[in-house]
Amino acid sequence: MPRADGEGGYSFSNYGAMVQGDTGDFEIRGVPPGSYNIICFWNEGNRHLGARVPVEVGNANVDGVTVVLANPITLAGSFRVEGGDEFDFRRLGLTLQSLDSTTGSPSAQIMPDGNFVVQNVFDGIYRVRVLGYPEGYYVKSAREGGGEVLDSGLTISRSQSPSGLEIVLSPAGGRVDGAVLKEQQPIKGAWVVLVPEPPYRDREELYSMRVTDAFGRFSLLGLPPGDFKLFAWEPVQGTNYNDPDVLRAFEGRATPVHIEERQQQTVRLEVISSEEQLQ
Repeated sequence: MPRADGEGGYSFSNYGAMVQGDTGDFEIRGVPPGSYNIICFWNEGNRHLGARVPVEVGNANVDGVTVVLANPITLAGSFRVEGGDEFDFRRLGLTLQSLDSTTGSPSAQIMPDGNFVVQNVFDGIYRVRVLGYPEGYYVKSAREGGGEVLDSGLTISRSQSPSGLEIVLSPAGGRVDGAVLKEQQPIKGAWVVLVPEPPYRDREELYSMRVTDAFGRFSLLGLPPGDFKLFAWEPVQGTNYNDPDVLRAFEGRATPVHIEERQQQTVRLEVISSEEQLQ
């Protein structure tokens, strides 16, 4: 798997190979020069082993790479709500989203008191994804070993066992209300998309989307602090309005907004028409 920003890259199957017989030997052909992770899994019944080994590929063959399979780890942690509000933690969902799409996305078992356990976590880098919190809340922080991991991702390595993950939810999210117009008239059914400014556009949880009502109005609640852009789209079938290429093509039509905790603001947006999108 190519190592790149955010640990993304080609699909694992592009440079894969089955282990040969009982010897444990493998050979992966046709690998271009670059920085890679060798990722290996072995499953039998309820037993799962895995490994992740960095390797540099140049213009010559790379021989003698040793991959040592090991058991996954168990990650423990807890949720906390800022302000001490009563909260039913059982409504939450927590997933560790693998940034290289090869190590799976293990989910947590969450207790009523907010403590949780994530089983079968292999070495890798993960986004912390929290689901199910009430409107108006946002994920303020996720810390492991004293460091913030919301931006950088949570790095799991058996060489350094994680000390525990603490996730803080805040009820103090910002709010944006507004209206979408087309030729000065309100437009129903427009898609309003709030997009984080670079370098945070790979953080899917920072995006928000609403559809305007019969009067062209929309409300976005529970927004994290930061700088964003608001796009208003007249829907075109088959268009993904989170697609980076689509966003870049119409970046100049977006409205910048700065979000702060507990701040409410109102905006008026001119829709990007279907005719413009199809030109």
